[in-house]
Amino acid sequence: MSTQCGETLSSGRALAAEVIKERGLDGPASFTWPDGRTPTVRAMLLDMVEEYARHTGHADILREAVDGRVGEGAPEDFTM
Repeated sequence: MSTQCGETLSSGRALAAEVIKERGLDGPASFTWPDGRTPTVRAMLLDMVEEYARHTGHADILREAVDGRVGEGAPEDFTM
């Protein structure tokens, strides 16, 4: 993982932890829908997990199309 990616992930985790500590999971998020509704922090975090999962799935489909590997786990020759 690149240093920039690691820093971005760390920053995101720290911000999420700060918001949860400040507002709690059932507190209001810093976002308001056009109709005036404000979701909870919990709803926004769940939405983020769903979005990441959706896009990770897309990336996995593309990877499988490129190298033909399917299933879980890295190839035996994979190194980080």
